[in-house]
Amino acid sequence: MRLFALASLCALPLCFTAPAQATVFEDGFESGDLSRWATAKTDGGDLRASAAAALSGTFGLEAIVDDAKSIYVETASSAGNEYYARFLVRVSASIRRKDGVAGMIALRAAEDKARRLFTILLRRAPDGTVALQGVVFPDVGTPVRTVLRGLDETPHLVEVEWRRASAPNANDGLFRLWVDGEPAGDSSSLPHTAFTAGSVRLGVLNPSGGVSGAIHFDDFRSAGARPPAASLAYAVGGGSFLGAVWGFDIEGSSGALEPLPTPSYAAGLQTSSVASDPSGRFLYASSLVDGTVSAYAVGDGGALTGIAGSPFHVPAAQAVTVHPSGRFIYVTNWSNHTVSGFNLDASGALSAPTPGSPYGGVGAPVSLVANPSGEFLFVANQAFSSISVYSVDPSTGALASVAGSPFPAGPVPLAVEAHPTGRFVYVANNDSDNVSGYAVDPISGALTPVPGSPFDAGPMPRSIAVHPSGELLFVGTATRTFPDPASVVVYRVDSDTGTLVQVGPPVLVGFNNYDLALDSTGKYLYVADAGSSALHGFEVDLETANLTVIPGSPFTVEPRASLFSVVVVP
Repeated sequence: MRLFALASLCALPLCFTAPAQATVFEDGFESGDLSRWATAKTDGGDLRASAAAALSGTFGLEAIVDDAKSIYVETASSAGNEYYARFLVRVSASIRRKDGVAGMIALRAAEDKARRLFTILLRRAPDGTVALQGVVFPDVGTPVRTVLRGLDETPHLVEVEWRRASAPNANDGLFRLWVDGEPAGDSSSLPHTAFTAGSVRLGVLNPSGGVSGAIHFDDFRSAGARPPAASLAYAVGGGSFLGAVWGFDIEGSSGALEPLPTPSYAAGLQTSSVASDPSGRFLYASSLVDGTVSAYAVGDGGALTGIAGSPFHVPAAQAVTVHPSGRFIYVTNWSNHTVSGFNLDASGALSAPTPGSPYGGVGAPVSLVANPSGEFLFVANQAFSSISVYSVDPSTGALASVAGSPFPAGPVPLAVEAHPTGRFVYVANNDSDNVSGYAVDPISGALTPVPGSPFDAGPMPRSIAVHPSGELLFVGTATRTFPDPASVVVYRVDSDTGTLVQVGPPVLVGFNNYDLALDSTGKYLYVADAGSSALHGFEVDLETANLTVIPGSPFTVEPRASLFSVVVVP
């Protein structure tokens, strides 16, 4: 996992290291040709390295489908009993479907090159859209297929993992597929196969049924097994001088944070919010003082590279979030009382504004979040003591206020968070010391208070995080009387009603807990404390709701670094 937090100070090192990975083969096509591959079937140039196909860097692999011939590059795999590959892919708008099917990648057996071990297909879904499907081939019997996973015209990260069963009767072989980091297929009880991984083909394989158009590939990498998620953490915030992104290594078995040794990356003054795209390939940090959003590409080991054009001018940029599709980014313009929306291009850069941007109907907007499906965007209005709700056009990213918006909240709401099911939204009300909970109408997006709302939270609640399971909710508070500590309050969430029930007394920690973040498993909780220049870490027991301090916590940064935001990147 990667964890990011925001901090701003006069000298803030941000460090990165690249963890060792057992890479079998990789090609980002930056050579401008296909020379790294053992074989290239190009059909007279229909398959080529091209700048037009670049999804990362300068060149990508462009496949032009204009007949029924397979076009592909191929390389040997020395992985043997296990194989993992990842690549970026974009299916262009010109792809046309009848009932056509085309393979994108296929792993072939070392013992028999004609035998496929798995393939990933592009095919037409029942709704007429282009979809991806994995197929794994046992020695005997019917091939095992994953469910269809729709693909739009933006770049997607595809990952696939295959493992041979350990013995003839073990039935512990596996085939797994991910799209943009989210599981898209899992078959984990496959029978033994007599074959081992031999070679892999990437391109357009056996197109049929009138498939035609362009497919772009980039950043192909393979290994003997899926590499563990990079264990990195980052920080940003609001000091008096420079801003930067701080980096930590996350120790996987304990959650402890270890500062990384390399220099920092600059961010805007008093950076107040950080967000990543769903795939974890891009990071965005907003600066209210500078009126900018700094954008970074996240490389191997978490190394950040400034995206061309960054920082991007966005007036009064207070908070930032990326739409679940990864296609749009939204920024609250605090002093302008608006919300800005932008398209994100393939490089992660902010490009054209979404239609109608910036959007009104807000007052000193300080926090925003989309529901998991991306249908609605929720904005906390510090000045209006309310929550504005917008519907999101899935094609253009344009926002439209829903009927009844804005909806009343408590005095000075500072944070808004959506439940993983999308059924509920919660708001931290700083001046009334409580949390408001709302049920979300799935059709209209209108908000209705859940039973018992608002819920006591202690002094000055200002941050919220919901456990990935949806069973627990955490609220960070601030202290009214220094040096009395602030706290993290833990609640159980009623899955039917959304009602909150506090579990035990508040956990005393920090002084000004501006933001909370959980890792993707929900095992670790991190607290960005603006009052002590530190990140606090806890291990979460889902069954008991107990928080146990992670060894070495708190994890401090430079003095005077007021940490305002923290995010974990899967």
